[in-house]
Amino acid sequence: MRFCPFAERALIYLAKKGIKAEVVNINLSEKPDWYFKKHPEGKVPALEYNGNIVVESAIIPQYLDDLLPETSVLPKDPYERAKQRILLEQLSSMMNVSFQFIGAVYGVFRATPEDRQAKEERLHTELAKAESLLEKEYFGGDHAGFADYMIYPFYERLALFAGQSGAQSLHKEDFPGRQQYHRLTEWFRNMQSLPEVF
Repeated sequence: MRFCPFAERALIYLAKKGIKAEVVNINLSEKPDWYFKKHPEGKVPALEYNGNIVVESAIIPQYLDDLLPETSVLPKDPYERAKQRILLEQLSSMMNVSFQFIGAVYGVFRATPEDRQAKEERLHTELAKAESLLEKEYFGGDHAGFADYMIYPFYERLALFAGQSGAQSLHKEDFPGRQQYHRLTEWFRNMQSLPEVF
């Protein structure tokens, strides 16, 4: 679970809200039987609070905001709240595309050179889309918001592969690439500097 971007979403949100929690890491390849009692599908993360179990990495943060509204990351205004959720929906295709790209480049999925090229082109389409949606310092505006925290773990994973064989079009030093994605590159640096992002 330590390397899971879905679990990291919840961990970042807990840190942002200053909530101390016991983290139980499980082996995703060999999930223990007791975990299926917490989450019948065995997916991570799962949050247990007062005997209630909440699952799904984008639902847990919203639950935490509802539980502790005084430290809500989502805006209090219903329209602004909806805008953050819509923005996450617009950005979420990047998650699947990044997994497909990494899998194709590093042999997790069987892919021909043409398949890898197509996945790389799709990745750059998604990066360009994110660049166009980033109107301020963060997707949340002047401060990191819900959408920022939900997508950052996936960009972080992608950055690990930047510049390596098969992923040379992504820049290691200024991920994803200052010339092509200036705002997104600044956003990534800003996110890395936040204390709740570890």
